[in-house]
This record gives sequence, C-alpha cells and structure tokens, in this order.
Amino acid sequence: MAGSSFRFGQHVLQSSCVFFKSRLSIGFVNRKPVVPGHVLVSPLRVVERFGELSSEEVADLFMATQTISGVVEKHFQSTSLTIAIQDGPEAGQTVKHVHVHILPRKSGDFPQNDEVYEALDKHDKEVGEDGKWRTEEEMAAEASVLARYFNCQMLMEGPYRIIYNRSQCAILVVPILVSILHTSICINSDKGYK
Repeated sequence: MAGSSFRFGQHVLQSSCVFFKSRLSIGFVNRKPVVPGHVLVSPLRVVERFGELSSEEVADLFMATQTISGVVEKHFQSTSLTIAIQDGPEAGQTVKHVHVHILPRKSGDFPQNDEVYEALDKHDKEVGEDGKWRTEEEMAAEASVLARYFNCQMLMEGPYRIIYNRSQCAILVVPILVSILHTSICINSDKGYK
C-alpha cells in the first residue's frame, strides 16, 4: 500500500492512513475521531449508499468490520464498541461513500450513552473549539501501530490463495473459502495462529 492512495467519496485518502486491506475493503484512521481509536471501514469501490453494494462487498465489509473491531477493542482497552453506518444525508452521512464507524467505548466516556450519536453527527464539521483536524503525520502514526495487528499479505488469488504471514515466516496455501477468514488467522501473530 505504500505510496498509493484511495478514493474516499469526494476525498483522497493517503495509504499512510490505511492499516487494513482486504480484497474489497479498507480500514483506516479517522481524521477527526470522536473518541481515541475511532476508525473507519469502507469498500474500495466508491459507492454512496449501503444498498448499492454487491453481496460480495457487503460480506467483505462486515468481515473486515468484525476483524478490525476486535483489534480496536483490544488495542484501546475498551469494554464495548459502537459500530455505526450513517446511510444518507438525513442519517448524518457527509462523505458520499459507504463507511462503517468503529468507536471503542468505556464506562463513562459520555455522560449519557446515546450522546455518542450526537457527537458522531457533529464530529466532522469544522465548528467550535474542537474543530481541529488531525495532521496526516498524526494519522499515519496511529495507522502504523494498528497495521502491526494485520501482518498478513495476500500473495496470490485464485481457486487457492497463498497467504504470507510476515511475523511467523509462514506460507499458507488455502482453498478460497478458507481464505476469506485469513485476516482472523493473523490478528494475534504474537500468540500464534488461532
């Protein structure tokens, strides 16, 4: 992913902000997180509304969301997660590209639990004293830390896929149906395969 960029609706997302990539989806850090660890998961194809995704894209997006959410919860030592899609302008969507918000949650992080949705609705508007956007360097630093959890690289696709796990120096040749789950195999490489 080094040196490349991705479209994120009307924006260009630098690869340095991306910490996860599957065949059809990417996970990346947020330019203005509501809470520490607030990340996004999006299909690679620019699609404005959730209903416009193919079945394959939906499956990949939610597998990626599940994989990333486990890492985010562990890394940020949270006890719960808010996972949300703002699908359309009346739902608060400001970027015209389907994306899933993953927010690690802790007891007392908001005075009232549902205030997270108000914060999510306002977070990407440049108003108020907290209107500061993170720099690309700040985002790249966080993405680099999260990327360490996803240390697998797809080397070949087809009826069989070859997956290289850098930290284990292992090569796996797996049938295509098993390879859909390859990211979950690689999450905790320091503890071996799951």
